[in-house]
Amino acid sequence: MFDDRFRGLIASNGYDPDELIQEFGDITEAVLEGKPADLAVTFHFCKGNFQSHWLYNGSYDKLAKRLLSIEEFAGFFLEFEDERS
Repeated sequence: MFDDRFRGLIASNGYDPDELIQEFGDITEAVLEGKPADLAVTFHFCKGNFQSHWLYNGSYDKLAKRLLSIEEFAGFFLEFEDERS
């Protein structure tokens, strides 16, 4: 949801990427509400790396506020290892 090319594809199919970010966040929160207290749930952002080929490019800015507001996550794994990330 942060890659401009992918956001364009979503929009060309009649969806608003920003609305989907909110909706997916709402669904994630609803699912995590019922998790056991001793279950740690983490989130990994994968921009794709299969044999050094990547799928997505861009900043986390477009979805960070919504995703990082989900309090039930115990941690995040983000890609910051290179300029593209």
